[in-house]
Amino acid sequence: MTSCYSGLPSAASDDEGGDEFSDSGGIPGGDSSAVLGTSSGPASSGGADSAGAETGFDVDTGPSSSGGATSFDAPDMGTPVSEPSVEFCGSLNARPPVVYDVFTERYGSPYGFTVGDREYAAHTYTHGLSIVDVTEEPLVEVGHLSLDGAVAGRNIAGYGHTVYIGGDRGEVATLRIADVSDPANPKMVDDTGLYHEEIHTIAVYDARLYLNSGSGICRIFSLENPGDPDLVGAYLGTDCHDVYAAGNRLIVSGGYDEKWDIVDLSDPTFPMVVGVTEPQFGIYAHSGAVDKSGRYFLGIEEFNFDDMLIYDLSDPSSPVLAASYSFGSDVIPHNGSIRGDYYYIAAYEAGFILLDIHDPTAPVEVARMPTWPDPPAAEYSGAFDLDLRLPSGKVLVSDTREGLFVFCVQTPP
Repeated sequence: MTSCYSGLPSAASDDEGGDEFSDSGGIPGGDSSAVLGTSSGPASSGGADSAGAETGFDVDTGPSSSGGATSFDAPDMGTPVSEPSVEFCGSLNARPPVVYDVFTERYGSPYGFTVGDREYAAHTYTHGLSIVDVTEEPLVEVGHLSLDGAVAGRNIAGYGHTVYIGGDRGEVATLRIADVSDPANPKMVDDTGLYHEEIHTIAVYDARLYLNSGSGICRIFSLENPGDPDLVGAYLGTDCHDVYAAGNRLIVSGGYDEKWDIVDLSDPTFPMVVGVTEPQFGIYAHSGAVDKSGRYFLGIEEFNFDDMLIYDLSDPSSPVLAASYSFGSDVIPHNGSIRGDYYYIAAYEAGFILLDIHDPTAPVEVARMPTWPDPPAAEYSGAFDLDLRLPSGKVLVSDTREGLFVFCVQTPP
């Protein structure tokens, strides 16, 4: 067996730490008096600004055992490198689709977690949840949990050893909660039966769970009790395809509304819109992340029109489009996470792409690793989602047909 790094991951902490929301609570459409951050003026160059708390978002750096970090510091991998390097560290097609179809039979999302000195991936697929030991090669499925119904594209998020599974296709696409503290025997905690076909994406940030419908509502839950999330509020201002959160600051992807909303969640029962990006014709505002300075938001759009739109959040009440970036006419980016000065992207048939964002306004592609065996053709199969939470630094990538991929990435300090 081979391992990516000589050091073992640090042990994860085992300390992980409702009713339908009523629309009558009132979600305001905007309030310019609510301030998300104080502008200190633009940086002297186009590059990142270190004063994240003063210019836009105060980004939480470093992954936590709860899985709630918004950006990630590069782990200590031994000898520093002078150039980025990406190594293939294994793959596993544990539950191959019987008859592959991106709308019916396929893989969904991965979530990385640790138990003792072992690293694992919880990996969703149409009929359930696969638990894979990714500590070394070869990757091995060690546990499995069957889920009722056929739900393609099940999304997953986690808080320690509690995982939340959603979906928006099929008759039983509802919120499910599972315990993976024993990887060989994952157990269902609650098959809620709630939010039927209203969980297009799902996320955990800072002890809050977000269920995003993609059709008009983002539900917000407290994870004070991870096994029984408490619904505390909702945001209704746009399509709510996905969210990015840092503390009490939230960026909501507007999907067909062609924009991103910046929202203050100081009181999650009463979300306040602080700023809105100017709608961009022809895009689908899909997802995104904020760079480590807290100044720039790098928004991913899914219609292969602009691919990535980069906004300056120095004044969150008036975000400015600073630049755009294209991956090429044959590449569609889908989801991504930022670690240090690099943006990790799952880009469907183009596979896993690594961008250097030392200057967030001028990204540079530095690596591309295939997961889909055919050349990219601007279609919606392939690298669907990724996860950066493992303390070893391994990157988990889910391919809709080919299964789970693990990449070991080293970047200069």
